[in-house]
Amino acid sequence: MSKILLICLLLFTFSIGNVISDDFTDDVPPSLSNWLLDNVHPFTTDDPTADLDDLTALSELVGDAQVVALGEATHGTAEFFRMKHRIFRYLVEVEGFRVFMIEANMPESLAVNEYILTGEGDAKSRLGGLRF
Repeated sequence: MSKILLICLLLFTFSIGNVISDDFTDDVPPSLSNWLLDNVHPFTTDDPTADLDDLTALSELVGDAQVVALGEATHGTAEFFRMKHRIFRYLVEVEGFRVFMIEANMPESLAVNEYILTGEGDAKSRLGGLRF
């Protein structure tokens, strides 16, 4: 049976590292701050064209999973989508993933699927019809 990995809090896990340091705060219980310091993997940028070296912790998180799901706290937030773009690049370029799925409205998705299957039409205009 194939292992499925859901990374719903992945962006949080990576981004919280940017605000944590060894002197995190006296208000946080030591057990929590120690856990965060041991388990958070900071990234340097959300620029999708940047080097992917800061995402190497994903290899351990992904393991032998065949499915990785990426979510976001809100639809349309640019930073989430840029980071997901970087993570997608990492999964393809480093982990060898070859299938991509996206949440979208069914009628607009059918137009994209038709383009993928036939190559007919304009990819940009069909993708432009997706609302998310």
